[in-house]
Amino acid sequence: ALEKILIFVNCSGDMECYHSQGFLPVSPYMAVLILFMGSLMKSVGDGQNYVRGRHIGVRLKAALIGCIFNKSIHVDLSASRESVGKLNNLISVDVGEIQNFWCYSHFVWSTLYEIIIATTLLCVVLGKAAVAGILTMLVFMAAGFYLGAK
Repeated sequence: ALEKILIFVNCSGDMECYHSQGFLPVSPYMAVLILFMGSLMKSVGDGQNYVRGRHIGVRLKAALIGCIFNKSIHVDLSASRESVGKLNNLISVDVGEIQNFWCYSHFVWSTLYEIIIATTLLCVVLGKAAVAGILTMLVFMAAGFYLGAK
């Protein structure tokens, strides 16, 4: 869709020139709609992923707190090296972090997938110019990681 919009701009509105080029056989208005709908579908999908992940996380948190509580009832803490504070920390902080993981777990693989698709399509549309931009981006990302670690 982005390629068709660029072709339309380069053809200066000449529809014969426009229809003879490009990857997607759609009108320029449809290309703009496709770009909008793609972003809309991504937003809805990410929202659904977050909500469903939150539901899974809440159920998992409840189950883990129940298991930890049942175990703590049967353990005599006076004979143990562990304290009540450590048990409380386990329940409140660590189980909460496990819950938060489920909200964002699918972004681990989907972000990589999105980057690969976007980079491939950008290389198809822009050619060698995209490779130069991607290399520049990687250099500055590496520099940012290096400087952020210091």
